[in-house]
Amino acid sequence: MAGIRITLKETGQQSIARLWVAGVTSKIIKGYWVNSKGEKITLHPYDEPDFLYFYFESIEESIGKKVVYELFDSDLGIANDDSLYKGEYIISETNNTIIIPLTPELFQKGKDNITEFLTMERKDNILKIYIKFKVEDDRSYEFPTNDSDYLKIHVIEFVPKVMRKLSWTYGEELQNIWFRGYPNKKPWKEVILGVIKMDWVLSFPRVKKVYDNLVNNLWKEEKAINILKKMIKRMTQDNNIGLKLPKENWQTVSFGVTSDRLIEYENVEQPKDNYKQHTEKMPLFERFYYTSTNYKITDLFKLNLSEPLDDLTATLGSFNFRVIALGIITKTTEGFLIKINKIGVYIEDSFDFITKDEGLGDWNITKNKVQPIYPLVEPPFGSYRITNESYQKYRKDYGKGMDFNVYSDIKYIDKTKDNIFYATEKELS
Repeated sequence: MAGIRITLKETGQQSIARLWVAGVTSKIIKGYWVNSKGEKITLHPYDEPDFLYFYFESIEESIGKKVVYELFDSDLGIANDDSLYKGEYIISETNNTIIIPLTPELFQKGKDNITEFLTMERKDNILKIYIKFKVEDDRSYEFPTNDSDYLKIHVIEFVPKVMRKLSWTYGEELQNIWFRGYPNKKPWKEVILGVIKMDWVLSFPRVKKVYDNLVNNLWKEEKAINILKKMIKRMTQDNNIGLKLPKENWQTVSFGVTSDRLIEYENVEQPKDNYKQHTEKMPLFERFYYTSTNYKITDLFKLNLSEPLDDLTATLGSFNFRVIALGIITKTTEGFLIKINKIGVYIEDSFDFITKDEGLGDWNITKNKVQPIYPLVEPPFGSYRITNESYQKYRKDYGKGMDFNVYSDIKYIDKTKDNIFYATEKELS
């Protein structure tokens, strides 16, 4: 498909009047939105973040004619439609592709906070774009001719871009995984491993306090050790592990699971689904953690003066520290002696958009700023209120958007004190 590249200049919000001239042969045959490969689309591709492409065909007599065009966002009626961009070029072929820069300013012009507040019009933060243009010595045209062919662009496409500008590296990476994944709203069905690094998480002092309490105290509490005994018993029953307990007095065996091989386990309770039981895919080590502590913020991106908005908040929000144990089991005359040589600590979290009304902040995509949601206060002018529902709408439109469970790498800590415990035959067998 032949095409021409056009450099556009923003000229403000202007209108082009329609001129319907009876008896005049159309010089523009058809027009529609395409991707960079020239394929017709109605949804902007996530992996083409910089440009929009509009294709149209003209008759040969139009070659050399000047075209003035204008992009509009369709609202609740033509009178309310917002002008987004205006430009002009000379037709050089019968097949033409206009290449239009995709910038945050498109949304800035397509959103009128005052009008929306007064009229209660659309608040879905989605542009629905069509184009009007006039060929020299000809009437005006509007394409696509059917509003179902208007190009949809969701504002949440700009969230990873803002994160990149803010150097929120991990948050951006998880966003990209979500956008490019298949449509999954059951995070327990998919796993992302190794993206999150424990050393990075622990570089945030507010998190380090929770971690320190875990590795200094919680790992050896009676409640935790009782669960560890159950996990050792589980290791003997799981065919993926096949742990064999020592049978002769003073005989020893090693225990502990560090494999990240993905396994599906049935009948696992899911907090994200009212604790109903589902088959969950997980790394093997997750099946055998014995204690956990939660780093919790009051509500992700809602007003919380003690919780800064940064890459950690954007990446994980609230999350779980999990602990696994590695050591030696020794058979004794009275039962077993369990010696923990080291513990492994990792993070488990769910990257999902299940709860419809959960707020994710007010995002200014032109100034690359994010602020908490203030109750009963509209977003500042130029900002967009992003919620879980924003992502749900994207998934419905695109058939993409993968919720998933995410696990960090494992940080190991040697233990030489308070690390010996006793278990009966019944507790482990």
